[in-house]
Amino acid sequence: MKTNESKWRWYVVASMTVIAIQLLLMLVSWIITSANPDTPMHSLLSSEGIRWLFGHLSDNLSNKAGVWLFLLAVAYGVVKKSCIKEVFSLRRKWSYRQKFAFRITLFEAALVIFTLMYLTLTPHALLLGVTGTLSAGFWYGLVPIILSCVIVFAVTYGMFSRSFGNLNDAFDAMCYGVKVFAPVLILYLLISELYFSFVYVFSAV
Repeated sequence: MKTNESKWRWYVVASMTVIAIQLLLMLVSWIITSANPDTPMHSLLSSEGIRWLFGHLSDNLSNKAGVWLFLLAVAYGVVKKSCIKEVFSLRRKWSYRQKFAFRITLFEAALVIFTLMYLTLTPHALLLGVTGTLSAGFWYGLVPIILSCVIVFAVTYGMFSRSFGNLNDAFDAMCYGVKVFAPVLILYLLISELYFSFVYVFSAV
């Protein structure tokens, strides 16, 4: 219990620190731009800055890294609760149900790999750009594809091995991962907003 409280205390302190820096940035940007209107900095407390804060809040919080982190949280939950890691333990004897579940999971993995190869490596593949190469968008999308596949594989293994009695158990496992990662997600949102605030304040555009 003390260890858990100590962990939560760290996240609270870190979150409060990020919020304090955010408020300090707002105040300092206002003071500097008020004292020197010709500075290329932007004030977060000016009319333009306040409009930026309200108008870009959703954009600042809904970037790619946030989606990746959320999917990572879900993947963590289903991997842990499905007990799929047990099949990699050399000291543990596999049950027939575990062997069957793992074979189904391997089949899914092979099917995904084959599909990706077909969509990227064959002539005139659908995911190739006009230049015949993979676009940057594909590489950005590869992370959520991998994490989504991990979620599907873990759910499949959990269902066939009976680690999950039904789909409700699988959904509970996903929620468990999000619950474990909740402090990280909150801290990430605060840091993300602070980062984009710095970008706005010190942008000369």
